[in-house]
Amino acid sequence: MRVATFDLAAYLGERAPAARTADPTGEWCLPCPRCGGREHLYVNVEKRCGHCFRCDWSPGLLDLLAELEGRPRAEIA
Repeated sequence: MRVATFDLAAYLGERAPAARTADPTGEWCLPCPRCGGREHLYVNVEKRCGHCFRCDWSPGLLDLLAELEGRPRAEIA
């Protein structure tokens, strides 16, 4: 996977069934893989980062994908 061309919105739509767009912000909202908080993790697909408003986790793209995939960050990179 090339980070520069990676389509995060398409990934979330296909691989994160509980994810949904959080209108009107355009961000995606999904369960946090760290704390399990339902609809507490907001992901900005343009900035490629997120923030959980329950556990205060703020992942970048690689950390987010590693948690969602359940694989080490180095393997994702």
